[in-house]
Amino acid sequence: MKYYIYKLINKKNNDVIYIGYHKYKTIDDDYYGSGSFLKYFKRKLKIIWKKLIYKEIICYGIENEDDACFLEKTYIKKYRDINQAILNYQDGGKTGKHPSKREKAVFFEKIDKYIIENVL
Repeated sequence: MKYYIYKLINKKNNDVIYIGYHKYKTIDDDYYGSGSFLKYFKRKLKIIWKKLIYKEIICYGIENEDDACFLEKTYIKKYRDINQAILNYQDGGKTGKHPSKREKAVFFEKIDKYIIENVL
């Protein structure tokens, strides 16, 4: 099996809101990420979230997870540098970094503000 790098894009303003990598059998799977802040975003928007965002595959056919992690980090940095990738808490890959309760609360507020100002 191979990996792909994908981005989730806000249809309203074309912001890249999430970057991830995924191990796939078929490139056209229905995977939309599993990060905790992405899950929060989905819960806040309930069933309409898929109407508001779309997934774009950035690159595919990546042979191993280390390369996928490296590319994910590279793309997250690229989009953070222009104040996007709003739902990526970590720098990418398997860093094992977990936010504190306070950091989560601040991040949830940031997501809520983004939804109000840029999605709805």
